[in-house]
Amino acid sequence: MKLKYLFTLAALAVPAIVLAQGEAAVQQYSRQDLGGSARFQSMAGAFGSLGGDFSSVQQNPAGIALMRARSELSLTFSGGSVKDNASWLGNSNRMSKGLFKIDGISYTSSMNRGKKVGYSFGFGMNRNGSFERNISVGGLAPDRSYSVADFIAGITTLAEDNIGKIAPDNLGKSNAWNKGIPWFPILGYQSGMINPTNKNGGPYHTRFTYKDGNRLVPFGPRSAELTQYRESGDILNIDFSFGLNVQETFYFGASLTYKSIFYKLRSGYNESFMKPDYLFIQNALETDGSGLGGSLGMIVQPVQGLKFGVAYFTPTWYYMRDRYIGYAESRTPNLTPDGGYEIVDKDGKPVFFLKTESPEGTTDYRMKTPGRFVASASYIFQKIGLLSFDYEYRKVGQNRLSDTEYNYNVYKDINDAVRDDFGEEHTWRVGLEVKPSVRSALRAGYMYRTNPLNKKLTENFEAPAPVEIITGTTLPHYTLFEGQQAFTFGGGYRITPKLYMDVAMIFASQKSHTYTFPSINTPKIKVESLPAINVDSKKFSAALTIGYKF
Repeated sequence: MKLKYLFTLAALAVPAIVLAQGEAAVQQYSRQDLGGSARFQSMAGAFGSLGGDFSSVQQNPAGIALMRARSELSLTFSGGSVKDNASWLGNSNRMSKGLFKIDGISYTSSMNRGKKVGYSFGFGMNRNGSFERNISVGGLAPDRSYSVADFIAGITTLAEDNIGKIAPDNLGKSNAWNKGIPWFPILGYQSGMINPTNKNGGPYHTRFTYKDGNRLVPFGPRSAELTQYRESGDILNIDFSFGLNVQETFYFGASLTYKSIFYKLRSGYNESFMKPDYLFIQNALETDGSGLGGSLGMIVQPVQGLKFGVAYFTPTWYYMRDRYIGYAESRTPNLTPDGGYEIVDKDGKPVFFLKTESPEGTTDYRMKTPGRFVASASYIFQKIGLLSFDYEYRKVGQNRLSDTEYNYNVYKDINDAVRDDFGEEHTWRVGLEVKPSVRSALRAGYMYRTNPLNKKLTENFEAPAPVEIITGTTLPHYTLFEGQQAFTFGGGYRITPKLYMDVAMIFASQKSHTYTFPSINTPKIKVESLPAINVDSKKFSAALTIGYKF
């Protein structure tokens, strides 16, 4: 394994390294789910060469050049539920949540129809990313497991190798923004989870220990529970698109896209040791981001009914802000009375309890998500229906973080980790439409997205994490997402020559793996994470689009 933490902790003198989001979150923020009009969703988004629907600009901006109406206005609603089945340490639990949202709204206008060169423009909003996930599960820990307290002690000791001894007196709240003091050691020490070998500093060790002669030997947790891991939020696209139609043969388009991210996480994590010892960590995180990107595309129709499309979507450049707060507490007989609250157990023996809360923190930074390439083909069978295919390519490992002044070296460790741990992502879409009558249509589609995780990360999710993953803020947990797939169905009906309605049903699924804390493997420190919490998420949603042409 790589000695990733040696490089990470060398940079802890810059607070943003500790406080900004980690590498796994960067993968999550660059995701693109199925969203937009009901027609678009019912055919799994396979619109790269079809066009004729404003949502098609998500696959190819040239699609707007195939709009036929002089003006068109549409509005899309969606509702459904997300079910997250989590399994961990021999137990499983299912959580569900209902959803109702406005998925899209758009306006388009076409001019010079029937001329040698026609043009179209439009703007609209599509919701094409959702962070909804809810986990609560726990069980008995494997024998000789490590604790999150071992992880905190480990990164504190490694930090000392780079910035010198960290005395306990320097692990107070007043040092929260000290450039030489990472936040996790402060949270761990103030809550009683870790302790130095002497008053001058480390090596640091977990407080959950027993005496073996003159040595303190750590013992791992008997049980662990992620009491709460609740994620919510969305990614919104606002597109401004322009297209050219050249003799109904060549179609060109360009879009400027404004993206908005809102992400919210609430988590609680508990470990129980020999009674009545325990530790508890609670975190709250909110992330806002806004960014700009663009796209260029072309569709060509060499013969009647047959179309080919190609499009390139630039990276999106975001300005991000994290707001966070952490809380921790522990109870163990090994705590010193200083700063503790004495309690007595049922046998009358003194037990001490310590707790602490971090100040509310804010970190601003920039993020660049990777561009993507889309190639597509479709064929329209006269008045019978159509068949379409899309292929997308994206390199997830090209996600990058920088400070607000575009200094990527500040985040070099995280950027290198993203490049090493994440690879290519391929997406295939197929869509089918059959027209039983002139005014009605039946539709179906399928989308499959490959797993972007490099093989070393996916070898065995039932074992400790084989690779160190860099986390951020005061949050020790992280999640790795595998590929996605979706089966889609729907239909449409033209109520009047100007008014139409489309419906869609989407059955989507994705596997993810949440670790409660990372592994560390250096010549000096070894900490193995607990096995991953394996989550099978299934989402059902229904969408309704009402459109009017005028």
